[in-house]
Amino acid sequence: MNEKYEVDPINDLRPVCPNCHLALHSKVGDKPYGIEELKDKINRTKS
Repeated sequence: MNEKYEVDPINDLRPVCPNCHLALHSKVGDKPYGIEELKDKINRTKS
């Protein structure tokens, strides 16, 4: 976010364990995985 932005803790932040935090930031590129995107990735690898 390159402009001034006020973080809304209810809508912008999600508590995650340290392992999930690492996984969220393991995506190569500009942006980390979204939570739903990571959930889908984990579910695809389980099956």
